[in-house]
Amino acid sequence: MTALPKDAAVDSGFTAADLGVSDDWNEGKFDKLSGPYSHTKPGKLAYAREYKRVHGLV
Repeated sequence: MTALPKDAAVDSGFTAADLGVSDDWNEGKFDKLSGPYSHTKPGKLAYAREYKRVHGLV
């Protein structure tokens, strides 16, 4: 939903704006969270995935 334009229909007649789409997410904040673990500064999602992999939770 974060990549949708605010006027895009999502479900049951609600638009992305109705469901709380944030301009911040559409302006690259997700890119910071999703950077791969191999980067010098990985994103938080990469840390979570690596933790699950290392501890056999995948």
